Amino acid sequence: MGGFLKTLGIAAAGFVFGAGAAGGGAAVLARPGQGPVSTSSAAPSAPPTLPIAPNTISNVVQRVSPAVVKIIASRDGVGSQVGTGFFFRSSGELLTNDHVISNATGIAVYVTGYAKPFRGRVLGTNARSDLAVLQVSVPRPVATITMGSSADTPVGAWAIAIGNPYDLSHTVTVGVVSAKGRPLTIGSRTYSNLLQTSAAINPGNSGGPLLNLAGQVIGINTAVSTQGQGIGFAIPVSAVKSALPQMLKNGA
Repeated sequence: MGGFLKTLGIAAAGFVFGAGAAGGGAAVLARPGQGPVSTSSAAPSAPPTLPIAPNTISNVVQRVSPAVVKIIASRDGVGSQVGTGFFFRSSGELLTNDHVISNATGIAVYVTGYAKPFRGRVLGTNARSDLAVLQVSVPRPVATITMGSSADTPVGAWAIAIGNPYDLSHTVTVGVVSAKGRPLTIGSRTYSNLLQTSAAINPGNSGGPLLNLAGQVIGINTAVSTQGQGIGFAIPVSAVKSALPQMLKNGA
């Protein structure tokens, strides 16, 4: 399968990493359908508002979106790339992909509620797992996202992705967990146990959270097929939990 893969932003035929070039790409407007419009008075009208249950997608997004950040990594002679991350500690520690910030000469982190970006400091990385921990010095505690269980997440479960595809900040997409345990080789990186999801992810989504309906992280969005629709991949949160203590120790 590796012959048609890229990670989100770094070329490798067929798939792309989720870190995209800053500035975005072309946008295509959807055209309204040309079919006849029913004017039947018998059709019931929808209520102006619907109740939001604790586990609805909109409620999850409202609760966790403030913890999702945009990352712009600058590289001399290469330009800038956009990625995503999320806070897991209120003191300013956040997770993202290693490929988002690898070899960066400057890391800008855009946090909800602040007009200017913060400078991201690398606390620790795990290149093999494609994970990185950053820290920003925030003047007050930030919103965080709780980590769930990828092992307890069944195939077919709802999945919500929040990220910055093509620099479109805080874009929300929804799908399901399509498969588990996918092995992929993308460029020089080999992944042994990815979650596959139908939630749309694109360059700029890398490092962002894949969430369940409880608003818990079940994976970190990492790669997408460029030859198909609804074929994205995320690092399972079990791998994140395993790598996190050593990354934090390296930054202590």
